[in-house]
Amino acid sequence: MITTLLHLFQSHKYNSKAFLKACFCNPKIIFHSAQRQSLDWTIKIIVLLTGSIWIMLILSIVLYNTGHTTWYELLIGILIILMFFPFYLVTTNFLFFPIQITYEQYIIQKAKSKLKKHKELKVIGIVGSYGKTSQKEILQDVLSTKYEVLATVDNKNTLLSVAYRIIRCLQEKHQIFIVEMWEDHIGDIERLCKLVNPHIGIITWITKQHLDTFWSFNKVISTIWELFEHTAVECPIYMHKNHQELNHFIMKNRNRTIILPQIETYSYLPEFQWISFKYTSDTYTTKLITPHSIYPLITAQEIGTSLSIDRQTIINRVGTITPIQHRMQPIHNIQSDIRVIDDTYNGNIEWFKSGREFMKQLHISWHKRYITPWLIGLGAESNEIHFQLWKALSWSVDKIILIKNANTLSFARGLTEWWTDEKDIIFFISSLEAHQSLGALLVSGDVILFQNDVPDLLLWS
Repeated sequence: MITTLLHLFQSHKYNSKAFLKACFCNPKIIFHSAQRQSLDWTIKIIVLLTGSIWIMLILSIVLYNTGHTTWYELLIGILIILMFFPFYLVTTNFLFFPIQITYEQYIIQKAKSKLKKHKELKVIGIVGSYGKTSQKEILQDVLSTKYEVLATVDNKNTLLSVAYRIIRCLQEKHQIFIVEMWEDHIGDIERLCKLVNPHIGIITWITKQHLDTFWSFNKVISTIWELFEHTAVECPIYMHKNHQELNHFIMKNRNRTIILPQIETYSYLPEFQWISFKYTSDTYTTKLITPHSIYPLITAQEIGTSLSIDRQTIINRVGTITPIQHRMQPIHNIQSDIRVIDDTYNGNIEWFKSGREFMKQLHISWHKRYITPWLIGLGAESNEIHFQLWKALSWSVDKIILIKNANTLSFARGLTEWWTDEKDIIFFISSLEAHQSLGALLVSGDVILFQNDVPDLLLWS
């Protein structure tokens, strides 16, 4: 139970309000032990656990010293004390906060000091609601044909994660530093820009994401705009598309905004393992299997060319880039002849649509399966967004596997409106149960798309 509570607090990014709401609105969550994800035993988790145990010990001693307490009264008292363990975690987190802030400021200043010594280092900052990690990986691949490149790791893109990356890994040999920038509150991009001072900026795509923390789409736009406000006027900003929402800001920064042209013509090569497309006068072939992947590629081409990398070198490298792990990554089990499309790290509206369009284009003879827990972090617009996604998805796949939670259950009563055969819609209590049952559900020739992989505890909360 205690490790489950620690894991739940960690999954909610130590947001006390969200954590307590999850604990007391759905107390059954505390007793869930079947989880695919494990607790990350960080220093903060150890501090929270230690502090909470001390609070329990103090309360138990006070209870014991009240006198005239029988053994069963003492036992009941200890059980009551244990029931309030979530509050001890929140209290310890509150008491630890000043120390945490002081330590984080020390780490950030240390990273800034180290960056100042690398005067020739060129920093590239990447922002957007989604597509940041894919853009970072592709850009690193292309630029490394000529330069020594350091990039942030995986999706570790918060202020503190970037600072740690600088302190631990930045070396004299590095010429370029690619920084993926996290945003889920106003000011996040500003703080990251002040840390790394980008020389080149990239805006991937903008959509309704993190609305549970931003509260409105306008605040998402304002936070993305911080990249323009907190970079030098000579810093070029590359945009994957002309976002209408940013037009006001673009007009003010027309001289340094580079909007990439829309690529309408592309073709899938046999077995849907490659895409071919034309950009300017060149033909590119890539193993990345969705049209969304084209824009990170041409952004890398534009930046690579601006940094004096030969175009043919870029074309050759694009052809060797393999799908980014867990982002529309195709996996073909030749023995069972089952094709898996692993899109478990893409948890946003537009990538869901991209996955749907990909499934629509597959061979008619292939049985198309789909598994998802749906999306989180959509705030008050969650129901409407999920309804539209559900309606569109019904025309793209033959069978859908859903994980029971507030988002999927809200549509249970309306399933037959979009799906004529209810037996093709399968619900599971948890992601773990769903994954364990796939062996019995899939047969030779099936294609299954995994989209989004929300931690079990967030689904149950």
